[in-house]
Amino acid sequence: MGAIIKYFAIIFISLCLTSCGTFRKDCSQLYSGFGQEESLEYRSCKAGNGDKEYEFQLGMAAYLLGKYKEARTLFQSATYDEPSTISIYQPPVGNQKYGSILRIDNGLAEAGHLSAKYMLSEIYRNGKGVKINIKRADKFLKKAWVVK
Repeated sequence: MGAIIKYFAIIFISLCLTSCGTFRKDCSQLYSGFGQEESLEYRSCKAGNGDKEYEFQLGMAAYLLGKYKEARTLFQSATYDEPSTISIYQPPVGNQKYGSILRIDNGLAEAGHLSAKYMLSEIYRNGKGVKINIKRADKFLKKAWVVK
């Protein structure tokens, strides 16, 4: 009985401290300040943390510079539809050697970046760094215009 109470106490505390379960780089040190141009390092940091808007912005910059492979990679990353989950570390219980990570779906899904989906359709339609693929271009174009 005591182990069950301990288990639920750990879960409750973990839920209260969900920010500890995320492993993201702190980009705040790279921020220039309100009204200032954001540095490339800041944008790259935000994109590396999975911020779809920053992935899209860097993808557009790469696209405009003719770096189509890099642009395609950034756009693809920005297009993923992600279920919203909370990751919680559960320390070892009883005789367990290792803890585990619990993933709890909170039901708030984040749709992929629609403009990035559109840009992928343009890349495949016009053969920018890839072979022309109209079928794939149409797939991304449909995704860009369909909001779930």
